[in-house]
Amino acid sequence: MEHAEAQEKLNSFYAEEIRALRLSECFTAAEQEILSAPFLIQVTEQYFHAPVRILFVGQETRGWLEKLGQTLQREDAVTPLLERYSKQMKIPKWKSALLKKYRLLEQELGGGVRGSIVWSNLNKMD
Repeated sequence: MEHAEAQEKLNSFYAEEIRALRLSECFTAAEQEILSAPFLIQVTEQYFHAPVRILFVGQETRGWLEKLGQTLQREDAVTPLLERYSKQMKIPKWKSALLKKYRLLEQELGGGVRGSIVWSNLNKMD
């Protein structure tokens, strides 16, 4: 599987699950204003050509992008969440210890190629 196919499968899954979440009404309006939007990942072509494929896993989103309620109101909720991930990955220098370790692993195990490691979180929403 190549990166475009993998990302398309992820995007389809993300859209389906956000649609299901919207229809389920499992979160009250108050909860939707507290919970963050889901943390969605993008795989890169560099990841598929990396010498070792690594999934770097953090703990939580800590207020990732926007609140869940805003996301559920969007017709296309997936695109802005993926754009947020992409924008975050392009920041030249991070301040957090976790993301500094990510960059170190990218240098050491990913051959120094940006995007050679995928970052995700255990908790997709906070």
